Order: sequence, then structure tokens, then C-alpha cells
Amino acid sequence: MVLFGYTPGEPSRSDLILLQSTQRAAADAERNYFEPVEAVEAYRRLVVASQRILGPDDPDTLRARHRLGHWTGHAGDTRGAVRIHQRLLDDQRRVLGDQNNDTATTYSDILYWSQK
Repeated sequence: MVLFGYTPGEPSRSDLILLQSTQRAAADAERNYFEPVEAVEAYRRLVVASQRILGPDDPDTLRARHRLGHWTGHAGDTRGAVRIHQRLLDDQRRVLGDQNNDTATTYSDILYWSQK
């Protein structure tokens, strides 16, 4: 099955270079706390690339989705942040389990953004 363009197997060298470049861009955008919209766009690109290259269930993909939710909330879209985190929580429970720290953090983030 192909999901988000992902096919199981080793990523190509060009895909790995693209992924690393996209990760750096997201990290650079995140450092500029006063431009959250920039971080949202960078993480959106990273999520798409990570899903295609690593797969939707890869821990790095899940972490990128978490950061996307985080910055979406900080950019002022609290409903969007809740939606992103709720979908992420379902996937984290399935992939990582309920007792995983990342899963617990996502649950806390849902509560946080729901109250904003």
C-alpha cells in the first residue's frame, strides 16, 4: 500500500538530502519564536517530506507532526492545534502505545490548546 507517496524500503540519497534540508529549515524557523507562521509552514513541509520518505508511522514523522501542532497553536490557530494533536494522539497510541512519553505529551497538549 502506498500512503503519502511512501513505499517501504531504503530512501534514496536525494530523498535523505531533501529530508535533512527540510529538517534544518524547520529548526531554523523554530528558533525565531516571534515568527510562528514561518515555523508552521516549515513543519508542514517537513511532515509531508517525512511521511513520504520515512513513512507515516516513523517516530521522526510523529515528532514533526507534534511540532506542527505546537507551532500551529502559537500561530493563533488553537482549533487547528487541537485537531492536529488529536489525530496525532490516535496514531501515537497505535504505534507507540498509551504509556509512551510522547503520547502523554500529546494528550497534555490537547488539554492545553483546548483551554485557549
